[in-house]
Amino acid sequence: MTNIHLREVPPAALAVLKLTAQANGRSLNAELVHLLTEEAEHLQRAQDFLNNVKPRKARRPVDLEALIQEGRDDRAPITP
Repeated sequence: MTNIHLREVPPAALAVLKLTAQANGRSLNAELVHLLTEEAEHLQRAQDFLNNVKPRKARRPVDLEALIQEGRDDRAPITP
């Protein structure tokens, strides 16, 4: 495995990460590896999804006025 060295981690973020690691029964290193692995898996699933989505065919523009008029023409006339 490759080592990663983090610099300039904000103190508030570090405190939260330490508390989260402790709550999960993990060392800080194990917690960071867990979080990074989860995020990498999430990003990979999203990329796989995007790679498998078929592009939609271009739709022709819709003439709304014509559609409305067609709907009006199809209605039965109202008789008193």
